[in-house]
Amino acid sequence: MNTIQKIGIYGGSFDPFHKGHQSVAQTAIEQLNLDELYLVPAWQNPTKKNSPLVTSEHRLKMLDLVKTNKIKVSDFEIRAQKVSYTIDTINYFVKKFPNAQLFLIIGSDNLKFFHKWKNYEQILELAQLVVYQRDYRISKSHINKYKLISLIAKPLNFNSTEIRQGNLNQCPAEISSYIAKNFLYIDVILKYQINNGERLKHCYNTAKMAASLAKAHNSDAKIAYYAGLLHDITKTWEPEKHRLFLENHHFGDVSKLLNYQLHQLSAAQFLKSNYPLPYPEIVRAIECHTSLCHQMNLLDKIVYVSDKIAIGRRFEGVQQLRKLALEDIDAVFKILVKQSAQLHKEEKNSDEQNELYKIHS
Repeated sequence: MNTIQKIGIYGGSFDPFHKGHQSVAQTAIEQLNLDELYLVPAWQNPTKKNSPLVTSEHRLKMLDLVKTNKIKVSDFEIRAQKVSYTIDTINYFVKKFPNAQLFLIIGSDNLKFFHKWKNYEQILELAQLVVYQRDYRISKSHINKYKLISLIAKPLNFNSTEIRQGNLNQCPAEISSYIAKNFLYIDVILKYQINNGERLKHCYNTAKMAASLAKAHNSDAKIAYYAGLLHDITKTWEPEKHRLFLENHHFGDVSKLLNYQLHQLSAAQFLKSNYPLPYPEIVRAIECHTSLCHQMNLLDKIVYVSDKIAIGRRFEGVQQLRKLALEDIDAVFKILVKQSAQLHKEEKNSDEQNELYKIHS
C-alpha cells in the first residue's frame, strides 16, 4: 500500500533567508513528519508594499545553499513574475503532487488578516494550515476557525530587518558568505549605520572617485568602489561607542587613540565581525584610511586619496589634485599626507603616527 506523501509549503520573501526561517523549516519537518518541505520565494508579496531588496536570482541562489534531502526550493512564484497569491501556489502544488497531503506553513502575524487572503477558504480545503509563533498570538478562536496546527517551537529572535542593519550573523554561515561575496544589502546597511544624508553622500562620492582612480591605474574598480563606499560606515558613531566597540572586540588599549583614528578601526572591525567580506584588501584599506600604515599599497592609496578629493570636498587646489590623481596617484598621495600632517600637528600624535607622516610625505 502506497503511503501518502506529506509536503510542506513555506513561502516568503526570504530577503534574506535567516536562522529563524531555517529553524521553522526544520521544526515543521520534524513535528509534521514531512517527506519534503518546499521553500517558495515570492516574486512580490501581496501583503508587502516594498519589493525585495535583492534580485530573485540572488534569493534563489541563497536558498539553494541550504537545500537538504528534505528541504527543497521551488521557483514557481519567481517564474510567474507577478504578485504571488498563495492560492495560485497551492493549486500548483496540488497538480505537482496530486496524491499528497499539503501543509501550508505561515507565521502567526498572518492570522490577523488571513480571512482577507485571496480565496482563503479554498486554501483551507486544499492544504492543512500550520502556524508558527511570531509577534501575533495564536488564539483558540484561530485554531477553531481555521483548524490549524500550531508548531511547538521556541520563539526565535531572528528577523530580516536586523540583518539589513548589518548583522549577518543571524544568517546561516553559507548565506552570510554569499551575501558578503556579492556585496548584497550594502546600501541599506550603510544607510542605517550612517544615518546622515551628507555623510552617506560622501561615501558614495568616495566610492565613485575610488573606482575612477582604480580604472586609471589598472586596479580592480569594483573592489575600490566598495572600499570607498564602506570606509566611513561607522563614522557617525560617538567616540565612546567606537571605544567600547573596539574594547568588546579585544582591540586592546584604546585610550590613547585620537578621535580621528577611531572610525577607521571600528569600521574595519565592524566588517570583520558582521559582514564577512572575502576581500581582506578592502578591510585593510579601510583600516588605514585616516592614519596610514607603513606599507601603503595601491588600493590603500586610492581609498586615502579618494576620501580627501571626492566630489563635495572643497579646498584650494582640489580640482587640480583630482586631475593629477588620474595620472600620478603617488604624487597626490604625498601632497595629501603633508596636508594631514599639518592639520593634525597640534594634536598629541603618537611617535608612530608622526613617523608614518614622515615616511609617506
